[in-house]
Amino acid sequence: MRLSPLIHPSRVGNLGILQLNNPKALNALTLGMIECMQDVLADWHMDDSLKAILVTCGESDTKRPAFCVGGDVKSVYQDAISGGTQGL
Repeated sequence: MRLSPLIHPSRVGNLGILQLNNPKALNALTLGMIECMQDVLADWHMDDSLKAILVTCGESDTKRPAFCVGGDVKSVYQDAISGGTQGL
């Protein structure tokens, strides 16, 4: 499973929780975050005891609270100029 420090998966009983933790970028999704979420959701899909999934966000350390603003364009740009693929 691919992990990301910006995604915190957890379980409480039959509830799966995916917490976004990228508050400085208003929880914009990076490729690493999306890959981590895909892996977690694929694992959870096979678990019949799981009844619901909650996607939430951690506490914001800025005065601009946001659930998720979408894709992290800055991450994609920085990755492209460095020759990598993580931000795609």
